[in-house]
Amino acid sequence: MAIKATLWGLAYAISATFLMNYFVGVAGANPVWVPAGIGLGALLILGRRYWPFIFAGAMLGELGVTHPYYPLHIAFLVSAGSVIGMLSAATLLKRLTKFNPDFYSVGDYLRLIIVSLIAALIGTTINIALLNWNGFIAQADLFQVFRKWLIGDFFGMAFVTPIVMILRGDWYRSWSKRRLIYLATALFLGFLVGQAIFFGWFKEFVNLTNRGNLYFFMVTFMGLYFGRHGAMLLFLIMITQSILSTFSGVGFFGSDMMTRPGPTPIWVYLATACTLGLVVSLAVENFRRKNDALLASSKILEESEARFREIVANTPALMATYDLKTEVTDYVNPFFTKVLGYVSSDFSAPNAWWGIAYPDPLYRQEVQTEWNRRAEECLQNGTPFTPFETQTTCKDGSMRLISWGSYFAGDRMVIYGIDVTDQKRAEEVLKVTSAVYRAMGEAVVVNDAKGNILMANDTFCELSGFTQEELVGASFSTLLVKQHGARSYSDIYTSLEAMGRWEGQAWIAKKHENEVLKFISIYSTFDENGFPLQRVVLVSDVTDQRKARELINQQANFDPLTGLPNRRLMFDRLDQLIKQSIRSKKSIAIIYIDLDNFKDINDSRGHDFGDQLLKGIATRLRSEVRETDTVARIGGDEFVVLLSDLEKPEFADVIVRQISKKLADPILIEQHMIYVTASLGVSLYPNDGSDGKSLLLGADQAMYAAKAQGRNTFQYFTQALQINASYRAGVIAELRMALEKNQFELCYQPIVNLRTGLIDHAEALLRWRRSNGEVVLPSAFIQIAEDSGIIVDIGDWVWSESLSFLSSLEYQPGFSLSINVAASQFNSNQHSATRWLEQLQEYRISPQSIVLEITERMMLNQSQRVMRKIAMLQEAGCQFSVDDFGTGYSSLASLKNFNFDYIKIDADFVRPLSPGSQDAALVFAMISMAKGLGLNSIAEGVETQEQADILRTMSCTYAQGYLYSKPLAAADFKALLKTQHLDS
Repeated sequence: MAIKATLWGLAYAISATFLMNYFVGVAGANPVWVPAGIGLGALLILGRRYWPFIFAGAMLGELGVTHPYYPLHIAFLVSAGSVIGMLSAATLLKRLTKFNPDFYSVGDYLRLIIVSLIAALIGTTINIALLNWNGFIAQADLFQVFRKWLIGDFFGMAFVTPIVMILRGDWYRSWSKRRLIYLATALFLGFLVGQAIFFGWFKEFVNLTNRGNLYFFMVTFMGLYFGRHGAMLLFLIMITQSILSTFSGVGFFGSDMMTRPGPTPIWVYLATACTLGLVVSLAVENFRRKNDALLASSKILEESEARFREIVANTPALMATYDLKTEVTDYVNPFFTKVLGYVSSDFSAPNAWWGIAYPDPLYRQEVQTEWNRRAEECLQNGTPFTPFETQTTCKDGSMRLISWGSYFAGDRMVIYGIDVTDQKRAEEVLKVTSAVYRAMGEAVVVNDAKGNILMANDTFCELSGFTQEELVGASFSTLLVKQHGARSYSDIYTSLEAMGRWEGQAWIAKKHENEVLKFISIYSTFDENGFPLQRVVLVSDVTDQRKARELINQQANFDPLTGLPNRRLMFDRLDQLIKQSIRSKKSIAIIYIDLDNFKDINDSRGHDFGDQLLKGIATRLRSEVRETDTVARIGGDEFVVLLSDLEKPEFADVIVRQISKKLADPILIEQHMIYVTASLGVSLYPNDGSDGKSLLLGADQAMYAAKAQGRNTFQYFTQALQINASYRAGVIAELRMALEKNQFELCYQPIVNLRTGLIDHAEALLRWRRSNGEVVLPSAFIQIAEDSGIIVDIGDWVWSESLSFLSSLEYQPGFSLSINVAASQFNSNQHSATRWLEQLQEYRISPQSIVLEITERMMLNQSQRVMRKIAMLQEAGCQFSVDDFGTGYSSLASLKNFNFDYIKIDADFVRPLSPGSQDAALVFAMISMAKGLGLNSIAEGVETQEQADILRTMSCTYAQGYLYSKPLAAADFKALLKTQHLDS
């Protein structure tokens, strides 16, 4: 702040020095004392405590005069007198007036003028008295100097201060770029006009030196279009031009600071211009502010009225207004129309309402008389209108019971009504129902939707020993006792939430005796939106018939092994949860759980062991969710968890992670710690589907995606999974069609003996020729066939076709055919190795002519079913080969245990084969290992003679690839074999 004060002091000093050197008369008097305005403006902006900086500026101004008018001590006193005048003005404005330094009104300007005159009198009187006492003013000049000094101080404080106050700050930042450009253009034009008026510019074209009043028009224009900021900017230019023009005196002002041709002093001219600009601009701005405030108020009023109309329109009550003067019902809200069917135009005639709503004249007279009585009572006593129920006729002729009320608002009566038809009907039904329940011989309890008791009949009170007063308000669940090994009653609440009903046996607490076992049936009543209203509990004795009914219900809806809901009940609950979710706007999570490798545990340890594991998993799942959630078993090792009432879908993630983690913990079964993991798929309602089937399908697809990621994880359903599932479903359907329409065919690629160069073997390669002629390779569909199980049918077709091909060959001693098989084929109970061996006999094919190629992944499958089938085929004489050796999880122990005959070195190692390469070393190691184990080696993907030569030097037994032949159709392969036979 001190820096700013210093700058203001310097501005005072510079302006004072300039004016005192060039524009003062006797004793330093000047009629346009600009520094007075600078000093007062600085004190108003910074505060009066910064007066020493202004005093220092005044002293510097006095010292800067080339020919001083008085000695230093007098200059000190004169500076003090000037500062006292400015301090007086600042104090008066701050303390005694409602002055706004931003000049928001003409009143602020008038206050400044009055205070400036008072302050100028104070300062001038002090200074003139000092100068007179010290002999610096002749008595003859005393009045003239006093007048000129007073005018100068008054002018500076009254007409320069507004420039300082208005132009301070960064007001221009709120202006648009276009407005600033217009302002700059107008100021430039004003400057040119001022130069023409005060300096005689453009005199040869147009003489404006005697047209000083033209500048008044310019200032007024600036105030009108650019406000007080524009007016003061132009006035600042005008002051500067006016004072400087007196140097030459060739323009509107002469050297004597008087106008030409009329003898008007410069200060009067400038004061008039300033006043004109400020008054116009402040008046315009004040008008604009009031206009903007009026527009804002009008907008607020319109918005308030629109909001009120919207509130009235959306109020779930009948609303109407009745004009007391015209006796016309001139407004009804939409709910009025919805309930009764009438619109305001139906009541255009005076008092039309009575005849329309109450067509029976006797009833109308009764209603109208009572209505007028209550309205009169309301007006006279100032009491609220007593609600009045009437049977009101609707537009369609039906009747509704409406509870009417009203109040007076000016010249209108506002009428409101509530439709109590359904409420009264429900009350009547409740009375009848209550009477029936009380008269029933069986015990009955009526609960609200939360399970709190609303009423209990006498029979139940006698049964439990509790009184009606003790029971009402208590939770019915407190009467259910878990006793004598009974199962948890949590399924009661999940069933009620999902289906609205439940039946079964439960132990009921008694006040003075031990609990008693009863058969309980709970039914729910719902409102029109599907929300539960009441739960009616029927308590009866446990009879054989009811036991049988409960057993049938248990068998139909629950899994007999785990006691969990089965697929049927799970779908039923899911459908109910979806309905609830639509009403509550909350989410549901469907978690599809499939145990990883459960079949291996079942096969290796037996079904009883597997059953115990499933029971343990069921218990563990039940412990990880809330009582209101559902855990169901829908298949062998497949479970579904339904998480309901989720505020946000992401809330399910914590539970999903916890379930996945908990399932991976070891479980004790028959003194053995078993480690089992699970793959989880999650779908969410409403994001991933609108019905139970689509949601379960989405969770199922997500579960398979989790298995594809390596198992023991979870996956959320995505649209990409849906697209992939649709694609897979389409491929599966096409594969089944391909089997029916015989679209599959086999090609045969020769396998050459590298020592003799003869074809000793061949590999049968599957091709799918679609109806459009497109040939599809197995890599495009074989994995889908394996996952879907259709690989078994395709594999059986390949086996039969291969045998048929072998049987059609002319005698080829030592020739064998390689057939690819998958682990999923042998692991399926739909595949029969016995049937394959029977077909060998039917086609009279030697088992030694068959080489079954299995992958390294199949070697890792230790399923008893797979191992048994391989052993059966080996015992019959079939040979086995390891396909794509080196690309999977190769195991020397597996090579030894499976008793293979061949290993096939994958083409990825053979194609880059070159002398001395790393691939050559790898291939040589494989061939050497096979030779050491007594196995023959087959190199796939041989395409060049160099590759064949390298393999031959490594003692590789066989080679297969395009160097020798591409896969051939059966007829072409037979022809190739025949040519070889003729050549040999």
